[in-house]
Amino acid sequence: MQKYFFIYTFFFLLASCDSPMNNRIRSGGTDEKGGIQQSQFQVFNLEVEYQWLSGPFGNVEQENQLMVFLYNSHGELHSLPQGQTLEFYSTMPSMGHPMADAGFFEEISTGIYLNKGIRYNMPGDWKNELWIMDEDFNVKDRLEWLDFF
Repeated sequence: MQKYFFIYTFFFLLASCDSPMNNRIRSGGTDEKGGIQQSQFQVFNLEVEYQWLSGPFGNVEQENQLMVFLYNSHGELHSLPQGQTLEFYSTMPSMGHPMADAGFFEEISTGIYLNKGIRYNMPGDWKNELWIMDEDFNVKDRLEWLDFF
């Protein structure tokens, strides 16, 4: 009898669980394809769309690529003001450590930024942040979202 109890318990536990990949927490909305995420920088009043072009992968050997689009209040692509840079940062709240490498953003066209060098240490839950920083490395605006992979 005890044997069947454990078998049934194990079965129901497996049947009730779902992959964390199906439960990503996103800031803002996503498009129909689920790839583009939307948010807004408050201080700079810029609409933001961001999308993983590759990844995210929880493996320090794999590079993740993140593309960011910035729009002004008229819905036009808009570059950051002179002296401001876009930065990426991520921490693993459950483990209390930052990522291996945040890479750097390159503006590839007006209001379009690409970071090809993001590297996570391991799979798990990550709090990602986009920062707008000034020339003195002060964070002037930021947004965040959680990813589980």
